[in-house]
Amino acid sequence: MLNSILLTALLATPGLAPITAVEKAAVKAKFEELWESLSKPEPEATRAAIKLYTLGKDVVPLIQAKMHPLKLEIDDCNALIKKLGSDDEKTWKAAWKELDYLDPRLAIDLETLMNTVKENPARNRLVEVMCGQVQGALSGKTIQLSSIGGGNFNFRSNNSSWWAEHRVENIGNGGNGGGKTAWMPIVRAMAVLQELGTPDAIKLLEDFATGHPDTGPVKAAAASLKAMRAK
Repeated sequence: MLNSILLTALLATPGLAPITAVEKAAVKAKFEELWESLSKPEPEATRAAIKLYTLGKDVVPLIQAKMHPLKLEIDDCNALIKKLGSDDEKTWKAAWKELDYLDPRLAIDLETLMNTVKENPARNRLVEVMCGQVQGALSGKTIQLSSIGGGNFNFRSNNSSWWAEHRVENIGNGGNGGGKTAWMPIVRAMAVLQELGTPDAIKLLEDFATGHPDTGPVKAAAASLKAMRAK
């Protein structure tokens, strides 16, 4: 699953710098910086992955704190959507962030979501999450879901329309359906875990692989585990 540039760089790394020699607070700050860079375009993301690898096995718990399994139950999803419509900024932004990671379509299909969540601002915020938009990008708009044939859908607002992804396996693949920034660092961090190959790294990949089986990141975790076991 590693791209060739990252694989070559990792194999060329002379050794793993012991994280225990550096003050924990400073290492945590560096990790946060690198984690953010994993969402950026190449080659910056690859450089960040290489630097994470050089932190050694002790970076695994830091990755674990970010890499929660992609699982979402219907009741939990509905509770988050309710918070999404809150007037309290702290409440709705926290729910928005969680739904951006645990995509609502993992629990409830697109049509049901759009037929159920009809009140704004929850509806527009929900569409922002599903389209990879920033918070507030669709504020004040009237958005409808329209069938365009072949089992596919578009979102419509006034005279504009855009792709509405209903297939879980396509979420986060970019294109008209929008990217999934929250998932980008996870997939790239899997390269680091695969190359570290420690028991903790393997356990983290195994736990993550228990998530929704149709999502790209879960498939990537399964592929990493398969490659590691084949060695």
